[in-house]
Amino acid sequence: MSHPLRCRCGAVRASLELPTRLNRAVCYCHSCQAFAHFLGCEKDVLDEQGGSDIVQVRPAALQIHQGAEQIACLRLTEEGTMRWYAQCCRTPIGNTVANPKVSFVGLIHPFVTGTREEREAAFGPVKARVFTDGAVGERRPASMGFATAMAKLAVIILGARISGAYRRTPFFREDMKSPVARPQVLTAAEYAGLMGCLRHTR
Repeated sequence: MSHPLRCRCGAVRASLELPTRLNRAVCYCHSCQAFAHFLGCEKDVLDEQGGSDIVQVRPAALQIHQGAEQIACLRLTEEGTMRWYAQCCRTPIGNTVANPKVSFVGLIHPFVTGTREEREAAFGPVKARVFTDGAVGERRPASMGFATAMAKLAVIILGARISGAYRRTPFFREDMKSPVARPQVLTAAEYAGLMGCLRHTR
C-alpha cells in the first residue's frame, strides 16, 4: 500500500510506502514560516496561526516516480535545515538535515495529496504542536507532545541507521556525501527580508 504525493502542477510525482513509522506534528517555528514565504505559498502551507502540518518519515519509504530534476533545495542559513521543494511550481516537499545518516524527512502537507480526511486515515491525527512561541496571534496554541514526538523521531532515525535503510534516500546521491541538488543559501539581506515579512504578519 502506498500514498500518492505530488507537487501542485503535477511535474513531480512520488509515493510513500505505508505502513511505515511516522510522526505527525504541526510546527510553528519561524524557519518553517519563512520557508513558506520564500516560496510565496504561505496561504497554502500555513494555518491561521502560522503552523505547518508535517509528517515525518524515513526517506527510504519515499519513491520519486517523475520530476526528480525539478527538486531544489534551500537553506535559510549556512548551517540551516535543508528545505526541499519543486522548483516547477514552488511546492514545498519536505525538510531534512544535512547528514543523511540522520535519516528522516518531514513532508509538508501541500505535497501530501488527498483531503484532510484521507490524510488523517493514512497518517493519523496531529499528535504534537511544537515551537508554539512562534505562532501568530495573541492566543497561541498550547504546546503538546514534544517529548513524544522526539522519541518517535529517534526511533525512525535509529531504525534506519541499524537496518541500513538510511542509504536509500531520494535527497542524496549514492555516495551519501552530496545532495541531489546544490542548496541555495540565503544571503544575510535575504534572510533579514524574510524575517521582516514574518514580523508584518503578527
